[in-house]
Amino acid sequence: MQYCVENDEIKALDFEWYYAGNQIMEAFAYGLDSCTTEGALAKSDLGPDQLSGIELELEHGDLVDEQFSGIPVYTAINEMVEKINPVIKKLYEEQEDLVMNIDTLITDYFQIWNYKIGYEACEQLKGSKVVLALQDRAPFWVTMTRHGRWSVAIMLIN
Repeated sequence: MQYCVENDEIKALDFEWYYAGNQIMEAFAYGLDSCTTEGALAKSDLGPDQLSGIELELEHGDLVDEQFSGIPVYTAINEMVEKINPVIKKLYEEQEDLVMNIDTLITDYFQIWNYKIGYEACEQLKGSKVVLALQDRAPFWVTMTRHGRWSVAIMLIN
């Protein structure tokens, strides 16, 4: 976020991951010239209809700069995969169809874990000099996006 303070043309920040099917990587920072939303949920989240979604319908502006920072979301994913992998392999041997559903659920769980990591990082910055310096560009959105999906807002500086 300090990089955004030093670059006036950046009006929004998005951390994005999952390129070319690679889910185990860093969520790289992308500086954008705008981000607009009406605040409506995208209704594209997976899971039961009874649970409200977390993905927002929002429009990112033009790219100003890319990959100048990142959130190491892969650290948590690698640790989780290491713990879950033996269980998944055993299930796969027993019921292949069931594993496909489990794989989808685990992938969504990882996405939520990524958002949690990003949100907690932003929470630590609340009230900091960096956040205060970005208030003159309000609303300044900080989002996280799994490539190909709607974004999740992890911070709004207004």
